[in-house]
Amino acid sequence: MLVLSRRSAEQICLPGLNVRITILRVRTGRVQLGIEAPPEIEISRPDAVTEPPRVGGTDRPPSGGEI
Repeated sequence: MLVLSRRSAEQICLPGLNVRITILRVRTGRVQLGIEAPPEIEISRPDAVTEPPRVGGTDRPPSGGEI
């Protein structure tokens, strides 16, 4: 893991991927980042990733009984 220190408005670039990360705001216990990347680069937060939808696109339990 590479650990970098940056201040507000400073950037980190990943030139091989054409990705730029900008530090937008720093507060106590929080950092706001802006990420610029080509559309083919997927960006996600591990804490926000959900399970893929069930077959049929419903999260309801199968019919035939009460929960």
